[in-house]
Amino acid sequence: TEKEARASAYSNAPPHMNPFSNAPNCTLCNIKFSFLFKRPKHCRNCGIVICSSCCENWNSKMVPDTYNIKKTNVVKVCKSCHHLAREFRKALLNGEYGLAVELYQTGNVNLRCPFAFPGEEIMFPVHCAIEGNSEKLLRWLVDVQFCPIKVVSTGNKGKSLSLKPGNNSSTNGVGNDY
Repeated sequence: TEKEARASAYSNAPPHMNPFSNAPNCTLCNIKFSFLFKRPKHCRNCGIVICSSCCENWNSKMVPDTYNIKKTNVVKVCKSCHHLAREFRKALLNGEYGLAVELYQTGNVNLRCPFAFPGEEIMFPVHCAIEGNSEKLLRWLVDVQFCPIKVVSTGNKGKSLSLKPGNNSSTNGVGNDY
């Protein structure tokens, strides 16, 4: 439907990357950037400018392909987005509808990508809602947010999901079918 297409387009539109020239300091900790020692980076999930102390590494499968312009296996995200994603996953697994909706409304949670945190089971949001035994959350994800029930190819054909930085050959038991 048109609503589903709009939801998909919105979730796959990369964030606006704030220009480095407009951010002489880290958005999160306010430390001043320098050419040699403190170089700026973009959060690949929300686009803010951050320092290395304020970023986390994510498997690139945790963001849409359109967010990963360098096509790397690992992307840097800000600690804020990392925290939101972890808390959103936890809210889904615990069946906490109100908290999950509140976290989603921050605009920094993508429903079309799996959670692939090291040491944890790789799960899409719908799978987390099922594990959380919350029909209300599942209906919200599928009927209201048009969260896909199965993996939809976005140009990653032939690639497998690996949680080891720089290694895309190991699937950890999970291939293209997730």
